[in-house]
Amino acid sequence: KVLIAMETGIIPPTIYFKTPRKEHTPIIEGRLKIVTEPTSWEGGYVGVNSFGFGGANCHVLLKSNPKNKINNGESNGLLRLVFVSGRTE
Repeated sequence: KVLIAMETGIIPPTIYFKTPRKEHTPIIEGRLKIVTEPTSWEGGYVGVNSFGFGGANCHVLLKSNPKNKINNGESNGLLRLVFVSGRTE
């Protein structure tokens, strides 16, 4: 979802969310917002969490990197696949 928002400038909605439970006071008080409609996004930093069942946990901060096309030519329409891997040991 983050990459979609970075590419399109629109945060996709969270589906199936209707109303918060009474114990979720940050949502009820408006301190935390659940995106239920496509929402425009101007870019900036975003945090992504991943909590694995086997104990592999990760948090990463990403920042939008809008780029202007350098060669001013037509797009070839090819999709690119980028692999990223890392480890601490």
